[in-house]
Amino acid sequence: MIEVLKKNGVEIRLLTYDLPWIKNGAHYHYGVKTETIVIAILSKVLFNLPTFDLACATLSPIRFFEKKLSKILEDEKIDIIQVENLWPLPPVLDSMESSLPVIVTLHDVYSDRYSELIKYTSRCPKILSERLVNAVKRIELEYLNRVDIAVCLTEEDKARYTSMGVKESKLKVIPGAIDITRIKPQNPDPSLRRKYMLGKEDLVLFFAGSMMYQNKKAIDDIVQYILPRLLAKNSDFKILIAGSISKYVKKRGYSKNLPIIPLGYVEDLNKYYALADIVVIPTRLGTGFKTKTLEAMAAGKPVVCTRKATRGIEVLNWKNIVICENLEEIVNAILSLRENGELAEMIGKNARTTAEKYDLCRVFKGYLTLYEKLKS
Repeated sequence: MIEVLKKNGVEIRLLTYDLPWIKNGAHYHYGVKTETIVIAILSKVLFNLPTFDLACATLSPIRFFEKKLSKILEDEKIDIIQVENLWPLPPVLDSMESSLPVIVTLHDVYSDRYSELIKYTSRCPKILSERLVNAVKRIELEYLNRVDIAVCLTEEDKARYTSMGVKESKLKVIPGAIDITRIKPQNPDPSLRRKYMLGKEDLVLFFAGSMMYQNKKAIDDIVQYILPRLLAKNSDFKILIAGSISKYVKKRGYSKNLPIIPLGYVEDLNKYYALADIVVIPTRLGTGFKTKTLEAMAAGKPVVCTRKATRGIEVLNWKNIVICENLEEIVNAILSLRENGELAEMIGKNARTTAEKYDLCRVFKGYLTLYEKLKS
């Protein structure tokens, strides 16, 4: 963001703020309240429910935050406050004494995400889970109507917030973005192919993700449905799994009897995208802008995915991506692309062209327009 401001000659003093973490920040130090940490730990242990974010939003998490915020705004001569995510918004707005404009970037409809998170990961009693989701909705409705601009990453999120009662005039859409100079097409490394014993005839699939519930579900679908049906047609399929979701693959023993290669954390995803023929993203859960899909497209790979996996991205089915309505269609699409290499290559090239529209420098110019409007 700072680079974009400089390149465009925009003179704005911007304070960006996200959730505090324990012992974070070298210049300005924020200490999380002990009770916030205790609640977060207890909810995780008792209900397998992450509540740190919500606790920070509702329990005024930072000691002497009002005084510290005032000092920063004065010392740094701030023009605009940019808040990342919903959770830091209540303490910022409740602590502000000035009338500086505030922009918040919303990466999800947080009450929807929280509801899904509780449903698929927690042991939370229904009456408590309903109260928690309603608490998030109250934060969304009250505080989003108090900011100057709330930026959504997708049109779907904007429509959802409008239906919930957030003023449409407050809501703007600026899509998610990636650094297309970091993720880009490249030739596969022969030594890596040898390391993972990828044969010339193998069709290599790829999936990357964290340990989030939606990725666990996607892995289950790959293992229990997609891969067995592919192997029934042809034995020369292998799938690389990158990211912390690899731990889930190993824990479930999925890689013992199937051609699944869990890579764990990899520093340079490009090298592993380069090994892949097709990226498969059978996402049926989750909310928000789908950065994972966009990164795979930026790598110039044909992506076979569900419709949910394309949220926020301009896609044309069988032109720059392959969208499937169910797992059976995913299997058939992968088999079709195996038989038609030229089509797969074309989709991959078109995917890269599409991804370039979401380059950081290009997308962030939308923020510049908002900043200049608020400062004037």
